[in-house]
Amino acid sequence: MFQITEDLEELSENELKKVVGGTLQDDLNDFIALIPVTDIKALFADFLEQD
Repeated sequence: MFQITEDLEELSENELKKVVGGTLQDDLNDFIALIPVTDIKALFADFLEQD
């Protein structure tokens, strides 16, 4: 495990993206895309009307 970590530290940012498969921002964007924002807005609007 230690050897792998040392090898990854020597990679450039572009090489690291190829090995890891993207960046943390890419992963966060993928996660956020799973959230049904339209449904949540509709539910919130309905809640405000009924309350």
